Amino acid sequence: MKRSILILSVVCSLILSATFVRAQAYSQFYFTHINGENGLSASNVKAILQDSYGFMWFGTKNGLNRYDGTSILQLNCDDLKAGIGNHNISALYEDKERKLWVGTDRGIYVYDPTMDIFTRLNPESPDKITPDNWVAEILADSVGNVWVLIPDQGLFRFEGTKKVSHYPITGKSNFKNESPECIAIDKKGGVWVGTSGVGLFKYNPQKDAFEQYLEDRNGHSLANKNIMSMCFRDDDTAILAIHEGELLKYNTQSRELATIPFPGERKTFLRDVVCFGDEL
Repeated sequence: MKRSILILSVVCSLILSATFVRAQAYSQFYFTHINGENGLSASNVKAILQDSYGFMWFGTKNGLNRYDGTSILQLNCDDLKAGIGNHNISALYEDKERKLWVGTDRGIYVYDPTMDIFTRLNPESPDKITPDNWVAEILADSVGNVWVLIPDQGLFRFEGTKKVSHYPITGKSNFKNESPECIAIDKKGGVWVGTSGVGLFKYNPQKDAFEQYLEDRNGHSLANKNIMSMCFRDDDTAILAIHEGELLKYNTQSRELATIPFPGERKTFLRDVVCFGDEL
């Protein structure tokens, strides 16, 4: 009996110690409010990025802002050579050349920090489509292609800044209700797209096309589910944030779909999900 009490006491002590250490770690976080008084161009922040230099970038409804931890520098997203610009910033991405890709509500710009120049990207794809609408997301795959998601047009793959391919993803007949909403790269470099109502799509490089994943092996369906955001855990399980308040996981190996319970399930709108290893 005494041995059992001793073991229980040691276990409780370890749990309390771990809880205390974790609480201490979280207590070291603090927040600073950055707004117009600090020089932010607008309070409606739509995109945030930390670049390889350590700068924080904030894309707002009215301009691009660079924060160095002390002060804010406002930049106008204007291609002076082409005589065109857009200050409604919706997406940010830094490429391997340390250039900043800026998505706006009317196309894509690339900022070269060494030259302090914005350049509008408007190459035409082989099917005569130019990326010129609201940009939802920008990221790169494992081989350096940059993918730009424009819900009203589909997905664009850039090889460099001049060669572009276009993938409509969903049918044009009902594009507004079945549009692509988010994009993610799995741990093996696969490119996945989440949509409104018509499930997941994965890029097949051999066919140069996207293939649909609507039902799992057990018949559970993603039909009529609006996938607003997705990410991949270390085990390559896809985590899907459904707009109507569901959090789902899709095992890409076994092709099984399951629900992840969470407080407020189906009582709140989900807009974003981020994976940190195996945690969300």
